[in-house]
Amino acid sequence: MRRPSSVRMGIFCTFGFEDDNRPVTATNWLNDVWMRPVRGLMSVGSAVGGLAYGSRSWRLPLARQFSVALWTLGAGIAVLAVPMNAWMFAAVSIAAGVIMAPTLTIQSMLVARIASPAHLTEAFTWSSTGLLAGVGIGMASGGWLIEQWGSGAALIAGAIVAICAGTLAAAWLRAN
Repeated sequence: MRRPSSVRMGIFCTFGFEDDNRPVTATNWLNDVWMRPVRGLMSVGSAVGGLAYGSRSWRLPLARQFSVALWTLGAGIAVLAVPMNAWMFAAVSIAAGVIMAPTLTIQSMLVARIASPAHLTEAFTWSSTGLLAGVGIGMASGGWLIEQWGSGAALIAGAIVAICAGTLAAAWLRAN
């Protein structure tokens, strides 16, 4: 169970890195007026992605979807680290957000599939605890990275963590 927990912690840290950075990036590259709308735009993308993911059946096995979602999440967050104008940053924020809800949905479906029915409540409790801890770790680390190396550093770190988590998930799923 260590590998799935490590993968989940990676996802949640990625969300922390990303959440910490968007307002800083919007303020640094754009201006204070853009900060709140940009935070909302990624959520719009996530809602659209969640609706699209949930509205159809996928041929790819759930376990493989998870790795692909994590790699896509990492790539989308990495693109946000590239300096761009306000309109491009807004569009990329929406696009990068599209994979967020599906990633969390897939993670929850895997928890439900892996845990025995007798331990399902405990499994989701630990998953939720990991979410809060991971986001906290990502935000704290992201804040430090931003102070040390600038606004793109936390996004790059989040992208690296997501891609590593996707690779770890693929290796774990291949072994099982």
